[in-house]
Amino acid sequence: MNPEFQRNLWLEFTMQRVLTLCGTLLALFVLTGLFDAHGPGGMVPIAALAAFVGVAVAWGGHLAGESVLDELRDRTWDQQRMSALDPWSMTWGKLFGATSVAWTGGALSLAAYLGAQREALSLHPWLVAAACVAGAVFVQGLSLLGALTLARRSKRVKTVFGSRVAAALLAIGWAYLAGIARGEDALDWYGIAWPRLPFTVVALALFAAWAVFGAYRMMCEELQVPTRPWVWLTFLLYVTGFIGGFLVGELADPLRALRVLAALGVVVCCGGSYLAAFALYRDPLVFRRLVTYWRAGAGRRVAEEVPVWAVSLALAGVFAVLSTLLALGGPLTVTKLESLGPATLPVWLYALRDLCLLVAFGYGPRPERAEVSTLIWLALLYWLVPGILKMLHFTALAALVLPPVIEAPYRASLALATQIAVCAVFLAASYRRRIVPPATQLPGATL
Repeated sequence: MNPEFQRNLWLEFTMQRVLTLCGTLLALFVLTGLFDAHGPGGMVPIAALAAFVGVAVAWGGHLAGESVLDELRDRTWDQQRMSALDPWSMTWGKLFGATSVAWTGGALSLAAYLGAQREALSLHPWLVAAACVAGAVFVQGLSLLGALTLARRSKRVKTVFGSRVAAALLAIGWAYLAGIARGEDALDWYGIAWPRLPFTVVALALFAAWAVFGAYRMMCEELQVPTRPWVWLTFLLYVTGFIGGFLVGELADPLRALRVLAALGVVVCCGGSYLAAFALYRDPLVFRRLVTYWRAGAGRRVAEEVPVWAVSLALAGVFAVLSTLLALGGPLTVTKLESLGPATLPVWLYALRDLCLLVAFGYGPRPERAEVSTLIWLALLYWLVPGILKMLHFTALAALVLPPVIEAPYRASLALATQIAVCAVFLAASYRRRIVPPATQLPGATL
């Protein structure tokens, strides 16, 4: 048996917890059935699904994140990282071992839900149960992924409040998805009518697999196992294709469909760049190592060292160029994403400028405050300074600070390129102060 899974079973799966949880759930279902005014099978399925969301989704998501945060608080995470377990064994051992009690309660809730169905041979309750399991794995995988992200950024003691709030929010989001999946109507995806509930089950299962695999990749980072960014790029393309299916269904023209997908790719990849840059650990020496490996011709090491935010930003640039070129192929329509066209280029430049500021502040005297400093400057650039200039009727100057994307995309691109050049100079100066020491400070240097 996996030692990490076995250890978590010893810690979490105690007889007192199992008996208390199962007894409480059984009492809830029995009382609900006794006092149900709609007769047998009326309120019990609703109570069972609500119990599953509370136990397996919300509480299970909390336990999955706490399996790492507890190690950080107890100062035992470094010992875990030095063990002989491989990343995959560590991932699923924590993911399913720490949540074993929650899964026991979830299984009892699903058994009560299926047992209370009046139509035992119907496929609908089994699809709902499959959606429940997939949704719970999705939330728990995201919670473990978030805890590993915190572990990568800092080894300080973490509070439990953040993981509880995250698990609750994810549970609410999952419950919303499960709610809109009720009914036998169909949805349009790439012009094909799909049954809503089976489509939701498959979509949740795929996103659950992505969440678990993302937690595995973060565990690889924690255990110092080299990884390359191809999985992250594949995930961005998958999200673009998945969301695009709901947007291009009514577009019969393939050119217009490509325009929508290209513009959506810019939005998704830029969003992924922001998320990765702000959430993940930014190694201050990564650029020096990249230059060293590039000069040595070690392409594999370059791929292992390149930050994922830079890779997704590069992919967003490819989509922006593609969207701009596709806009030259004919008239645009009123479709919001398709109408972006050349405007995706300044959107990408905005993201490049913002992330340059974030990296530059990361090389500053207080790198732990890089995110806060960046957000303050972005608030100035996006809101305060342009607002003041417009109040003073300096409209042209306000357009230089906050270039209009839709009205004049090419002029906006030129203005943003100038801002990026200024940010690049600031970044280079910050990098030299932080990484490259002055000649007078080198050992044996002479004045």
